[in-house]
Amino acid sequence: MCPSDFVNIGRIKKTYGADGGVSFTIFDDFKDIKESLGQIFIKLEGIFVPFYPLQKKHPFLGKSINFTGVENQSEAEELVGKGIYVAKNAFSLKKTETASTLSNLIGFEIRAADNVSLGHVVAIEELPMQTLLKLSSNALIPLVEEWVQEYLEEEKVLILDLPEGIMEL
Repeated sequence: MCPSDFVNIGRIKKTYGADGGVSFTIFDDFKDIKESLGQIFIKLEGIFVPFYPLQKKHPFLGKSINFTGVENQSEAEELVGKGIYVAKNAFSLKKTETASTLSNLIGFEIRAADNVSLGHVVAIEELPMQTLLKLSSNALIPLVEEWVQEYLEEEKVLILDLPEGIMEL
């Protein structure tokens, strides 16, 4: 496999404990695939090396992880700061499904938690680290799963619990 066959979905942040664990972050654009992740790759000395989590069920849903073959803090330190990669074919279908779902939001009315209309979605802007909803009012609102309070598909309404002041930005 060549480098173009891989996608960087996150990074190793720091060691976690003395038994070879590491804490990690998965970029926002890829949080929807965390539950299905298994084998990942870390680029070491220019080679994409496969790593397998010791945890069998949903290993990437937590804040830390242990990999087979990484048995102590010294070995884990070699991974700190490295990118977490997956093979493109491991998530391409999921990303395609997500993209088509996002495009379905065009035309939806966006309301704040207090039921005040903020406008209608006229475009979806997918940036490397964030998906933005462009509203008819020209406002850009980050699409953050935790902010979605209600999704009313038949009424074409999305109710968001937005942080205070976000509409003033």
